[in-house]
Amino acid sequence: KTLSVPTAFLSSLSNIWVVQKEGGGSSTVIIGGYHGNSFVVLDVSLGYEILRVDTGGRHRQQDCFLDFRSSSLCEFPLAYHIAILSQNKNKHEINFQSYHSKQVAERTNFNFQYSIGVGIHSETIFDLCFCETAKSNYSLLSGSEDNGAKLSTYKNGTLTHSKNLQPHESCVRAVCCSRDVFSSSASSLLVTCGGKLTVKFYILDHYNQASQHRQGGDSVRFLGPGSFPSKPSIDQRINAVEAIALMPPTNEQQQGTTSAVSHLVIAGDSNGCVYLFQISQDANSPNSSMMSHKLYEGARPVLSINILRVRKKILFFVGTTGGTILVWDLPGSVFSWEDIAISRNGPLFEYDAHQMGTNCVTSTFLSNDKQNPDTATILICSGGDDQAITVCKASVNFVKTHNSASTHDGSESPMSSMKILQLFVAREASISAIKGIRLVGKDRILSVGYGQRVALWKIMGKKEELALLSSAPVDVSDVNCLAFASSSSSYNGSVHSNNSLGKNVDKEEGEIVAVGGEGIELFSF
Repeated sequence: KTLSVPTAFLSSLSNIWVVQKEGGGSSTVIIGGYHGNSFVVLDVSLGYEILRVDTGGRHRQQDCFLDFRSSSLCEFPLAYHIAILSQNKNKHEINFQSYHSKQVAERTNFNFQYSIGVGIHSETIFDLCFCETAKSNYSLLSGSEDNGAKLSTYKNGTLTHSKNLQPHESCVRAVCCSRDVFSSSASSLLVTCGGKLTVKFYILDHYNQASQHRQGGDSVRFLGPGSFPSKPSIDQRINAVEAIALMPPTNEQQQGTTSAVSHLVIAGDSNGCVYLFQISQDANSPNSSMMSHKLYEGARPVLSINILRVRKKILFFVGTTGGTILVWDLPGSVFSWEDIAISRNGPLFEYDAHQMGTNCVTSTFLSNDKQNPDTATILICSGGDDQAITVCKASVNFVKTHNSASTHDGSESPMSSMKILQLFVAREASISAIKGIRLVGKDRILSVGYGQRVALWKIMGKKEELALLSSAPVDVSDVNCLAFASSSSSYNGSVHSNNSLGKNVDKEEGEIVAVGGEGIELFSF
């Protein structure tokens, strides 16, 4: 039997190991070699990067020892020792790098073959999203440069791959999930987007624990692709997408009946366009309908989108490569495109949040004005290429939207308005660009970036600064995104690494964070 495996990822190959799997299974081929200045160890059978050590130069000679002794843990190296010999005209130097596992004895119940978990994607992951399913269960939706979108099951601290969604023709740049909260149907809308302006919609049906065993767990149904009013002549890609469930029409709310489940999907592309999709599914049949509308075309590509429900209205925020954040308001219930005042030439409000691209944005509702119930106070936080976190506290005055561009007397119809109450920037919040951010409650922020460190911050509003509560290093490289799930209402304010999916997460720890890049790593706090 001959096995041929391409290793174009490595610039040179120096080591090959054949490791016997635990229990007498088939052998695994592991190779070591250089990628740029780093010495990399790869499992070529499954495509895992097991180890990466910076050596300072690709042409430096080295000797490497890895301990693959079989244990109840896995065949991941329990220890490694690397000797790096550097040579120049005047002297020779030998540098040593070593590692010994200190937690082998504690991991006797580990079920995975490797401590980084099961195989999910073979290329960089661009986006992640937790989808709540049955009680104490979550599914993790992921999109990758390998053109794939996958739905993995997270339960009791473990993550297992469960379902492949339809592959895209090009990379999958953005994914999102919207849980139906206004009807008795236990379902969620899944959205995957990417290159060549592709959008795909799915329905995730949740089964209770009694029926999961009989029907094989939650099921995914493909609804269809998204259609656009027009496509640009130059190929564009969807960079960001978010979705939210819409309230049923007013008459159905009064009668207590719901004939359809509806979701609003907002997507932004690399051409600066913002698209709206309204997906409706009949509650009593598998039939569904989709409406699409091009809301806006700006001068800068869209990088991030966030949606916030405020009473019966929806606010959404769009971050661009110019560092600005654009704000729109929409009805919170099922609407027609005429209801959103198409005559508006631009967003409700915009402000400069960053010196460079706004890579991520998050928001939360703070309070209502007691004297004016149509006025709400909100909090918007964002992370950018300038390594900063910007915190904006704003007041929004909502006005009922008219179906026409003008009133009967010919004057323009009133629109909602927004004003900034407080704006401050925490500069150098990361040593590199911030790629993921999430508000936890009303005064805590989670952030992660290329600097490979996830951080938990507290907003000190009166001092106009952020206080670092806790942080933890991220082993995943090329960090692109952050996903958050909460299983409890309290947390102790410290971040713990779960060893790249290798350690079970205590249910009582509450909040779970997934960081995506060249792999996925889980944290709890």
